[in-house]
Amino acid sequence: MSYTSNHHKNVLELWNEGFQGKVKDNCLVFDNAKGKGSIKKFVFEKEGYEILIFDFNLKEDLSFYREIDFENQYVGIKFTYPGVTKMVSTYLQNDEYSDISNGSFGVICTNFSGQMEWSYNKGVDNKIIIIRIKKTRFLEFSQQYETTRALLDLSKSFFVFEDLNLLMTWYVDEIFRCDETELFHKERLQAISSGLINRFFMSIASRELPNTKDELNKLSRPVLETYEILKKTLDRVIPIEEITREVGLSESRLRYLFKQAFGASVSNYHQKLRLEKSKELLKQNHKTNLQIAMDLGFSSASHYSVAFKKCFKETPNEYRKRIIR
Repeated sequence: MSYTSNHHKNVLELWNEGFQGKVKDNCLVFDNAKGKGSIKKFVFEKEGYEILIFDFNLKEDLSFYREIDFENQYVGIKFTYPGVTKMVSTYLQNDEYSDISNGSFGVICTNFSGQMEWSYNKGVDNKIIIIRIKKTRFLEFSQQYETTRALLDLSKSFFVFEDLNLLMTWYVDEIFRCDETELFHKERLQAISSGLINRFFMSIASRELPNTKDELNKLSRPVLETYEILKKTLDRVIPIEEITREVGLSESRLRYLFKQAFGASVSNYHQKLRLEKSKELLKQNHKTNLQIAMDLGFSSASHYSVAFKKCFKETPNEYRKRIIR
């Protein structure tokens, strides 16, 4: 089910159009036919940002149709747990619709202000953090480094994707562990969220900067087309030449631009998508490791197991045993 936002409402009221719960002070709570959960908002006016903490499980799929930048004065950074929160976004640009999803990355930052739809699946424990930074404050962060000035240029529309690395994961975990009954709760939350913001910008700053403005302008379409190809082809390894024919870029240019957007090579990112898919199959517990490996284009069960452990720090068998109890 989809909901269209009225931009004259505040941010919690906008979300409540879909959840249909109750908004009181800075908290939205719902427990109804849509599902059960909450969104809590904390405003740090002096620091120039606010944080939304989502924790919900739906009984039906929901879509929210709105612009990301609700009042046209914020830039949003959305943090999710890869492979847990199922989130797909459809956006309209140049009269064409494109899809992106959180897939195996956990952070999306965009200033896109056109038509956009965010969809969330039922039956999933959705834990999401959105940090909405005022544009004036965002500029202070982005202007610190040459790379962030280029990739997070507010004069243009951008989508930047980033892995939720171990340190950012720790910050996200700590935000969800914050107890509102504790003394100095808001001060602790401000310190943690500030650390998360800094880690995000430092992670983007560590990327290599494309050589020309033309390269930056070409980041969006070919890279997102490549992402869609990778996401839809999980049963085999895709030769890079096959992708370049589809998106119309040279092999070297595609490799370069893709790494700028996703922080990983095409092959490594595709393998991570396939490994994330294997988690779903392990949870279902219907197939052996060898069957899963063959279904997802790995040469053998041992090849799959080694790749899985390198990515997730545990073997497929350990993961299966931990999840299925």
